[in-house]
Amino acid sequence: MVDDDKFQHKLIKQILINERLKLEFATSGTEALGILRRCRPDLILMDVNLDNENGIEVTQRIKAVKQFTTIPVIMITGEGAKDIVVDSVKAGAVDFIVKPFNTSTLIKKIYRFINHPAGMSD
Repeated sequence: MVDDDKFQHKLIKQILINERLKLEFATSGTEALGILRRCRPDLILMDVNLDNENGIEVTQRIKAVKQFTTIPVIMITGEGAKDIVVDSVKAGAVDFIVKPFNTSTLIKKIYRFINHPAGMSD
């Protein structure tokens, strides 16, 4: 997860722990790229509005690296403006979540792009 909001980090971490999923957390694009170089996640949750950075641009930087092109990126933002959604998809995002979000919606979107656990389906 790439997000500069510690509350969001704690919230999503708890949701993922309950789902028995592991979370790596970065507060910037540079930190995220460093984490990606040492471990390959199944999915990236990317906040659109980072301190001093734009999550859409960070997504473009990640997708520009050949070994990261197949990692799905789900954008998270407080606003669902059409241009943000379009720019996110152009940058390589596979889906979009608007805050505040429902826990079950987040989980369904995550499992849509990673292996489904037993009993989980679309």
